[in-house]
Amino acid sequence: MLLLTGLLLGFGGCQAEQYAPLRLATRVAAEVRRASATATAVARFSTVTETLPAEIDPEARAAVQLAIEDLVQRFATERRAIHVLRVAAVEWSDTSLGCPEEGMMYAQVITPGFLILLAAEGKLYEYHTDRGNYAVLCMPRGE
Repeated sequence: MLLLTGLLLGFGGCQAEQYAPLRLATRVAAEVRRASATATAVARFSTVTETLPAEIDPEARAAVQLAIEDLVQRFATERRAIHVLRVAAVEWSDTSLGCPEEGMMYAQVITPGFLILLAAEGKLYEYHTDRGNYAVLCMPRGE
């Protein structure tokens, strides 16, 4: 009720009567949805951040979060089941990040990034990343 009162005051103080009830209800519902979406996004971000070990280099955190998010989506793994085993800074010889795909061409430039080893549900997953924009699951063929 307090939230509804705050929202009503936010939409024009005590002049709520100037809006037709349906229009006001629509505006309030939109604000509630927006606030809910913001709260959900903040909760997801804080959950990811809380699962990262404190000893991970701050520069590597974005790359580790990318790898974890990919693993969660790719294998429908629960985030709390994923463990970070190793994070190492590397310089990849090209933009394939050490995992070239047959038939693809890559820029031949030194690409700084990270090698990330994750474990989930008894399996190991090796990710190669740049500095936090792109992550590649780099597994031996046949796995």
